[in-house]
Amino acid sequence: LGAVFNRLPLEGFYSLENCKRAVSSYFEQYKPSQRPFGFIPEVPAIANSRETNGGELETAMKNADVFVEAFASHVDVRGILDAAATASSELK
Repeated sequence: LGAVFNRLPLEGFYSLENCKRAVSSYFEQYKPSQRPFGFIPEVPAIANSRETNGGELETAMKNADVFVEAFASHVDVRGILDAAATASSELK
């Protein structure tokens, strides 16, 4: 189907824009039946959440909400669902 790329920095050689350009080009050239469904930037508010939340459920839930918002903003969820439905119907 494709892929989602996660935790990309906004600056530097491996920045989101540089990776998006290179990965999109790769899929176009070598995996035309697949595609990148999204590129999620590093979310500073939760970058070190495993080390800093102390296992508290309330903090973990807030971090999950932040990630879900970032995911929804940067990933073509409808595209994933459509591709999955198409692939599923092709297997029948």
